[in-house]
Amino acid sequence: MVLQSGALYDEAIFIGNELYSERRPAYVVMAKSVEDVAAALDLAREQGIAFSIKCGGHSYAGYCLNEGGVMLDVSLMRQVEVDEHSMTVRIDCGARWLMVYEALANVNPNFMVMGGICPSVGVSGAVLGGGINLLSRTFGLAIDSLEAVTMMTAEGDLLELSGSEDLDEDLRDLWWAIRGGGGGNFGVVVSITLRIFEVGPLIIGSLSWDDLSRFEEAIAVVNAGLPREIAVDAVWSSPGPGAPATGSMTVSHIGTVESCEAALGPMFSSGHAPSRSTLAPQVFADWDESNKVWDPFTPGTFFYHVGFVFGPGRITPDVVAMISELMAEAPSRSTFHWNHVGGACSEVDPEATAYFWREGEFVATAKIYWYDAADSSACMEWTQRVKSALRPFALEGKATYINYIENPFDGWQASYYGRNFARLRRVKSKVDPGNFFRFPMGIEPY
Repeated sequence: MVLQSGALYDEAIFIGNELYSERRPAYVVMAKSVEDVAAALDLAREQGIAFSIKCGGHSYAGYCLNEGGVMLDVSLMRQVEVDEHSMTVRIDCGARWLMVYEALANVNPNFMVMGGICPSVGVSGAVLGGGINLLSRTFGLAIDSLEAVTMMTAEGDLLELSGSEDLDEDLRDLWWAIRGGGGGNFGVVVSITLRIFEVGPLIIGSLSWDDLSRFEEAIAVVNAGLPREIAVDAVWSSPGPGAPATGSMTVSHIGTVESCEAALGPMFSSGHAPSRSTLAPQVFADWDESNKVWDPFTPGTFFYHVGFVFGPGRITPDVVAMISELMAEAPSRSTFHWNHVGGACSEVDPEATAYFWREGEFVATAKIYWYDAADSSACMEWTQRVKSALRPFALEGKATYINYIENPFDGWQASYYGRNFARLRRVKSKVDPGNFFRFPMGIEPY
């Protein structure tokens, strides 16, 4: 256990965002076992104080922290067990995605799971919110290949959850809820088991344009629709006022470089070709390792974001122009990014799991970074202008992704969970009627 002082404490609660630096738990429990998790729960329950869970520390709104309570840090629980016979991998709750991809590649370089894209993101939180991978258009969200979960309740009871018909009704409801209901709502996930896919050959790389207008024209190719075997994530990047924005895309494709370029067609035509292309055969673990050069945890940084889920064909030239204009108005360094979904993700009924926005094609977020508290007001105001301008184009004029969680706003329940929110509350009322697992955007019991 780490108390509220010293370098070890400061390191444990660091999440790379000064916006939430005032949240200081009274106790940090560095769990190495299920017994340690139970002890942390006991401590919070006996003292009647707040409880939160931290793995990778990527909670966009800092909800892995709390004020004056117990923060359970599970980052030391990180065993990864690959089972070639069952084609599953069991992952402890504290593992990061790069650890998982490396463990898979050590067994077979073509083994993949539908895990997170950023190498330092914690496994359990990413999966519970849905889980988006570069290959999700082909194989679905992480929750669509989730085989089993071991979860500890507020009382310290261990539950084994899966799609088995042998589970009672309450456990089947909880199995439904944890697949898209988000982290921190129902219990502490201590391990997950995911299905393994054997994938190959895999092409991954980036396309970038020095001329932003060429990048924006290339977006039309993606917006028009692509085969599910190819995904294109895109990002606008602006260094700040007075500096030109740039555009790039991360492309993934099951096939060859030639078939990838053919599918993207006009992107590679004369006058539209990217300034640089790194498309090449890759092992996913190697590509994810290369992303470690991007470190989201830089001391002294503030950041905030707003999110959207857009349907097919919604990134029109008018919307692209609107995004570019908003980026040009940003008072500090900013990005606008989307994850390309659809395909297999959209073939699951919106009410089959707690992840409701199955019709989505682009899961997007606008993010701004600043380095002086005096700039907070202007930067936060910019995010609200982006939200007001673009949210009407989202599914049902409100859709956003729980893993890109924001600070509380009116109607957040429907924005994250759509028509599934009422059922999620019913499950919460059964599993955690006392609302032990709570935070400002948490699901409350009836």
